[in-house]
Amino acid sequence: MKALVPAWRSNSIAHNWFNEFDQLFEGLFENPQAQGFHPACEIEESEKFVLVSFDLPGLEEKDFKIEIDKNFLVLSGERVRKLASEGTTHTTYGSMYGVFRKSFRLPESIDIDKIEADYTHGVLKILLPKKEKEPAKKIEIQTKKGNLLSSILKGNPST
Repeated sequence: MKALVPAWRSNSIAHNWFNEFDQLFEGLFENPQAQGFHPACEIEESEKFVLVSFDLPGLEEKDFKIEIDKNFLVLSGERVRKLASEGTTHTTYGSMYGVFRKSFRLPESIDIDKIEADYTHGVLKILLPKKEKEPAKKIEIQTKKGNLLSSILKGNPST
């Protein structure tokens, strides 16, 4: 997937090597519940758009926000654990909770003004339309004397 790359990815050999090393020990000494909520993400691309989908089960629209910050698409929010009902206790937690943030560098081909989002049944879909491809512009070669280029080449840029 070349069009949309997570902001944390890098092409540097050192960065990739350290990431692989970190993954060897990831979670070894941590409580899995302390790792927080990390929404699953899928990215589809066609000639006309990129579609980014996030699984956000149990969240309402007020629990997250989507922003364009500089040239990044940013999804952030929090999945809060509901407290046990009175008279009951939780003994096992199978879901992750906590603050989350995902960001992706947007390629220049995305038309930021036409981005759309839909949130249905716990799935957030963000449509990133691509800009229309502009045809190449032909540059005419001008051999006339007196145009700006000939003036600059003669050392007289003020005319």
